[in-house]
Amino acid sequence: MIGRFWELKVRSQGVALPDYFSMIVLCSILTLGFFRVYGRRLRFVESQSLPVLKSPAFAPSVRRHYMGNGLILLAFAGSLVALILEIKTSQLYGWMYLTAVISYCLGWLLREIPAGTVIHTAKVIWRPIALILILHGSLIAFLYCYHTGQGYLWMWVAVITVAFVFALRDFKRIPIVFWVISLALILYTVRINGWEFSVIGDEYSFFDYAQELATKHDGFSIVNKLFDGTAVFGSHPFFSSVIQMLFIKLFSGSTNFGWRIGSLYLSALSLGFFYLFFRQFVSFRISMLAVFFLLSSHYLMTFGKIGYNNLQALFVMSVVLACGAWAVRRKQYLPVAFFGLSMGLCFYVFPAALYILPVALLLMLFYDPPITGDALRRWGVLALSVLILFLPLVIQPDYWGKKVPGTFFFVPEVISSTSSIARHSITTLIYAFYSFLYSPSESHFVVASYIDPISGALTLLGLGYILVVGWRDRFFAFILASILLLLLLVGVTPGYRFPPTTRMFLLLPLWSLVAATGVEWLVVQVKLLRESKRVRERFLVLLLACVLALNLYQAYRLSPQRSTGYQTPAMLFVRLLEHIHQHGEVNGERVVFAFLTTPPWGIDGYYMMLKTYDVSPEQVQLEHIDIKNRAIPEDSLDLLISQNTLVIIYPVIDEKVQSALVGPVQALGKQPCQIKTVNGVTRFTLWYSPPMEWICEADRMVGS
Repeated sequence: MIGRFWELKVRSQGVALPDYFSMIVLCSILTLGFFRVYGRRLRFVESQSLPVLKSPAFAPSVRRHYMGNGLILLAFAGSLVALILEIKTSQLYGWMYLTAVISYCLGWLLREIPAGTVIHTAKVIWRPIALILILHGSLIAFLYCYHTGQGYLWMWVAVITVAFVFALRDFKRIPIVFWVISLALILYTVRINGWEFSVIGDEYSFFDYAQELATKHDGFSIVNKLFDGTAVFGSHPFFSSVIQMLFIKLFSGSTNFGWRIGSLYLSALSLGFFYLFFRQFVSFRISMLAVFFLLSSHYLMTFGKIGYNNLQALFVMSVVLACGAWAVRRKQYLPVAFFGLSMGLCFYVFPAALYILPVALLLMLFYDPPITGDALRRWGVLALSVLILFLPLVIQPDYWGKKVPGTFFFVPEVISSTSSIARHSITTLIYAFYSFLYSPSESHFVVASYIDPISGALTLLGLGYILVVGWRDRFFAFILASILLLLLLVGVTPGYRFPPTTRMFLLLPLWSLVAATGVEWLVVQVKLLRESKRVRERFLVLLLACVLALNLYQAYRLSPQRSTGYQTPAMLFVRLLEHIHQHGEVNGERVVFAFLTTPPWGIDGYYMMLKTYDVSPEQVQLEHIDIKNRAIPEDSLDLLISQNTLVIIYPVIDEKVQSALVGPVQALGKQPCQIKTVNGVTRFTLWYSPPMEWICEADRMVGS
């Protein structure tokens, strides 16, 4: 009866959820009822406040105190001078702002931390830190060599092996989360150069901008524009392109790898900061489980390979939450200052990072509300720290003008009436809430759901427990409030019918923590059955192995099958380049792609593919041949008749012209090969000479 009622409501309101969601809603209700009756056997108590260090080295020093305060005041004076100069000259003075920010950081460090403490700490931790840096650097070099075929692969294998042997002596001093980050980096970079993730939407605008910064601008000009809030499309901050530029320069030997690894690397690195955040409030096992669900996320594996700057917001979110946990636990000025600076970073990466600011303020309200004199002073330090990074944007109206139009307030169909606003808000809230189980709009290579089915079931289980029992704990109350806040901000406010995949990743860390809570509850139930510790460990390992395997399948098998709408001729052209690269030279000569087009169509995008994937001109050549009067120009016949020439009749030109060209191409001795998506949909026809039949056979195997 409930299912029938749900189906009628879904159809009457036009909600894009499948009929079986009546069972999902029923399971949600039953889960709440179950925990209401039986769920009190497991309680999560937040960890005790971390002790404030009171060693003699931290004794107050009047001299350091005044020197630090002087640097802080000097930093604000410098930023105000830069702001005034910018107003008067209409030019950016990024080097002055950067100097002010660095001075501000040094001021707080000098004010709060004695140099002796820094030296003593460095002597204690230098060995494990050095091993971590060597292992991490050699792993990145190995991945670069493995995915690009450049460099000395086995040399880096040897370096990793030797460093690992030395790390065994200090194994307990190397945080386990380092190994998690390393594994995440390996899983995230699988098929990073693969044709399945080569082209999507407008991502190459980000590549063009970052590549131009890497090749045509000097360091001083880049620093001067560092705080510019308008770069790509006029809505993405300049600093976000600088991050991409740094990775492109670091991996200059492979343009595509250097461009795409930036988001994947920051996503993997964010796991460490999320762990630091979780560990301040919940047990080690729950923290590691939450990080594991992020490690195995098919969302990050696929979406992260797009050349966007979006996942920079996920990294900043991890830094903000880690600094926030440090600040609310220690309740000292230094961590609060760095918490504010991390919040200021939200203004300079992908704009969705602005949604993180209310969550950060919510954390402070939960743990350090401004109700005492000391708390008010800490809130003042927080505001000043945000302000020093906020100041450069005060007089950039274009920065703010590009943010508001992205909301539903600028969509006429939504704001036409109160009922349409209510319908939009309710339906998108439902979609956003259940996005961990089902995505009504598969896009950007993320298919089926934002979390794998097993993790989705565990999330539903953990959410039921937290809603009924865990909400009494202050940390889980904060998590519930943050989930609701992000559902409204990320899921409802954008001007789309469905919550956008390009922003919903901000909920992944919270869903991962909730799923970890569900796993912990299951482990406790196994323990209550008086099963041995070995049984519990085997149960947990088997469960996590299934989660990882399912995510890998969803990312690298299911996603290409369900994302065929993105498998355009340009993407399939990259697949042909893969075949040619694997086959090597043809008769000692390069392969020529001849595109038959009519004005105004060109092949600039295909030239971009060669540039991005570093295809050598000695291996592949592109030729653009304009067709007039439906006839092939005579001066192009010698080129087209060559056995190494592959002919493509441009698929977007007039169909009558395409049909008229088939006969002349066949007369040149060419044979047709249908270039299809993985599901067998033909995108265009490739014409080849018999000696190059291997390229068609290879493509048939991929498309089968």
